[in-house]
Amino acid sequence: MKNFASPAFCPRRQTVRQQAQRGITTVQVAIGILVSVIALVGSFAGFQYVQQAKVNTDVAALADLKAATMRYGSVLGTNGFTTGNSSLAQLISMGFFGSSAFSVSNGSIPVLNQYQGQVSVALPTEITSNDGLTFSFFGMPATSCRDVAMRIDNLAVAIQGGGNHSVTHNIKGVGGTMDPASVIAACSGTGSTNMLRVTFTRT
Repeated sequence: MKNFASPAFCPRRQTVRQQAQRGITTVQVAIGILVSVIALVGSFAGFQYVQQAKVNTDVAALADLKAATMRYGSVLGTNGFTTGNSSLAQLISMGFFGSSAFSVSNGSIPVLNQYQGQVSVALPTEITSNDGLTFSFFGMPATSCRDVAMRIDNLAVAIQGGGNHSVTHNIKGVGGTMDPASVIAACSGTGSTNMLRVTFTRT
């Protein structure tokens, strides 16, 4: 009687099984690369979406500030804006910063933008001081600074900006149009060190 080896212990089959278990196939590598690329593209698209949403919020908030400046200016009459009637605290109480782009507190910095940078107000120097208000937005990332500045040409009478939280470039002068080259230069500060200064009139 012949003694046949059990198929489970056949040396040939065992060798084939070991070879099949060794390493990964090119199909598996291709699938891994594809999944990585999809994840990378998805994360970039998500970042772009969040960035654009923030810019949209900023532009809408600036439109609200312009409308509030015009409403308040019409109430003030011929005397217009003064240091006595246009402090940050007074503007807060009148709802100037009700947009989701701002957070208002009773701390040492009462108004913050959505990048956690300070927001301040002053009488303008580019036009007659009682005819408008100038709002400064600190702590803006370069991309947000550029995107916002490029989209508010029709809202503001004047726009300045610069890195390191200082005004170094005139983006739009009174009666002029926005200068794209100045936008790029003004918003070139690294990190969140850019500042935009925007002036609205009451008319």
